[in-house]
Amino acid sequence: MFILARSLKLVIVHYLEIMPHYLIAMFIFLAVFGAIPLLGGIIALPLLVGVASLFTHVAKTREDYPGLPHMIGYRGDTLLRNVLNLGIPYIIFPFLGLVFWYTDWTTPAYWVAGQEWIPDIAWRPFENIIGVFALIPLIYLLPWYLFLTPLSMTPFLLADPEFDPERGSALKQSARMLIGSYLKLYLLRFTFLLWFIWLGGGALLAAVLFVAAVFGGEFSITGPFIAIYFITIPLTFLIILPWYHMLHALLYDNIRTKAKKKAAPLEDATAPSTAEGFSYD
Repeated sequence: MFILARSLKLVIVHYLEIMPHYLIAMFIFLAVFGAIPLLGGIIALPLLVGVASLFTHVAKTREDYPGLPHMIGYRGDTLLRNVLNLGIPYIIFPFLGLVFWYTDWTTPAYWVAGQEWIPDIAWRPFENIIGVFALIPLIYLLPWYLFLTPLSMTPFLLADPEFDPERGSALKQSARMLIGSYLKLYLLRFTFLLWFIWLGGGALLAAVLFVAAVFGGEFSITGPFIAIYFITIPLTFLIILPWYHMLHALLYDNIRTKAKKKAAPLEDATAPSTAEGFSYD
């Protein structure tokens, strides 16, 4: 997994150039999402195109990004396309959450506690911290993680000036270009999965604590545990997520370069090549 070390090295070398752009994009995204739940997230989604453009540029050229990448995804001729392609996975994530919640699939605390599993629409109090913090995020995040892996190149395709929508949507092209690289990408993404489970578990615990405080209930957690969790939040935004984005940017650039090299002899034998002439088929 040389690409893991290589992507981390790129983040470290270009850290001071990457992070101001990245943190501004994340701040705007979280602010809009927080101000207008759900709809705000959809409005802020094109920011991910700018983030992808930032990391792809560094991965490809090893140079600083010229200008500001934040508004690239909001260009008039591509805005609707970006929202539609990025919005589908975004909508599926909360939908899975609702399905799991209302069918009670995410109550492994009951399994751990040895209680009978009975589907129920009503909210149930969590009785085992292991279920709340580890098993529930695992059951919730793992299917989402597996489902989204084929679509993980979507923002990078949308940020690519050579992206050709005539060859299909960015979602379809993402799934197609990863053929032959799925095992590698799954292994790479699973490197980060435990961290995201930890992060998701902490967020879920915060929600449960809030519900218990507002509506009453006996659910508490020790101060040191909370302190350790909140240390991970800045680490996530300052190290883990930039590393995660750079990893995908490097893989995208590698696959794209190989596709263009594969297409080059065919183009030379037929007609003059164009920048849009490569395919991931």
